Amino acid sequence: MIPFLERTAEGTGRRHGNIVADAGYASEENYTYLESMEQNAYIKPADHELKKTRKFKKNIYHNDNMPYNAESDSFTCSNDKRLLHAYDRTGKTDNGCMILKSYYVCEDCSGCSRRENCFKGQYENRKTELSKTMRRQKDEAEKRISTDKGILHEPASLEPKNVMSGTPRIALLKKERCCCKYDLILQQSLSQSRIAYFQLILELYTLLTASI
Repeated sequence: MIPFLERTAEGTGRRHGNIVADAGYASEENYTYLESMEQNAYIKPADHELKKTRKFKKNIYHNDNMPYNAESDSFTCSNDKRLLHAYDRTGKTDNGCMILKSYYVCEDCSGCSRRENCFKGQYENRKTELSKTMRRQKDEAEKRISTDKGILHEPASLEPKNVMSGTPRIALLKKERCCCKYDLILQQSLSQSRIAYFQLILELYTLLTASI
């Protein structure tokens, strides 16, 4: 994504304020680049859909579902044990972007009845890792794509299954911004609704390109 945006900026002489891309571009490197260029990233985090599933929400062993204490820089597991910050490690992407990851180790997993489900391996105590920068960027991205502007910009909103269902996300903006007869689409025959659907996509595309 970065080389493309650089070529675009060089060719047009300006940088677009809002960048829209699918979840495949949701990397710390891309988020960091857009921050440095003061561009708004409307990029859905890669695990956005996963986190909405019941299975993920019930996974008490994932660090995203563990309470985090910023003051002590520690997590608390489901068995009320703390995972303390142990060390940091810096890595580098192929493009030279520096990624700082923090590693946490549980203070004591001995005798824990949930150990077998919590983790497997040679370690005595549970370990987990995360990039604090990426965690912050993902939280900000979630907030950004949840705004009215983010809903309109989200690539997934243009999928037929979302537009043709009874409660698509872009319906929130159909009267205010889309300027289309969306309500009529759902009342028409299938052949008519297909034509109306593509007209809607064209209007949305025109609106998006004009607002970026």
